[in-house]
Amino acid sequence: MKFYFSLLAFCLFAVNGLQAQQFSAKASVTLVEASEVPEAVKTSQEQHFPGMIVRQWKMQTYQGSRTAPVNYLAVFNNQGKNTRARYLADGQGISTYTNYRPQALPPAIVQTLNTDYAGYTPTGAALVGSLHNDWEAFHISLRKGGQKLSFWLTTEGDLINPRELPQQIEEEVTE
Repeated sequence: MKFYFSLLAFCLFAVNGLQAQQFSAKASVTLVEASEVPEAVKTSQEQHFPGMIVRQWKMQTYQGSRTAPVNYLAVFNNQGKNTRARYLADGQGISTYTNYRPQALPPAIVQTLNTDYAGYTPTGAALVGSLHNDWEAFHISLRKGGQKLSFWLTTEGDLINPRELPQQIEEEVTE
């Protein structure tokens, strides 16, 4: 009986491992000329960010992923901050990612960091948003000695449960 239970447990772990490998995505990013970007993507970029000049276009290809095999990234300066917007090849907007320097964070975020995370040093901050709806939040990374923290805050500075993140937002940060 013990043998069969052990064999069953081994099979379950093996199958789960294979499924995880099957869906692990390898993304590669290459710079592309604007002429290589589908018109639908350029039109969508102009609709979402009118008048913004795209510094770089990138093509992101995935292998072994549940997501679309090709995304296009527009890299541009938005109100003095380096921003990246991601689109499907058909022009559908997915997400945005805007880097923030710690001294440029909004007051509500700074207040939360000073109150709840005193003694920690910010090592990264980004405003990540969805182009599907008006959802956006700050992804914050902190360090204190050897301890590292990474979490999400609303624009008002409230902690967000990571399980409540939209899928396109999780993908934006894990890449």
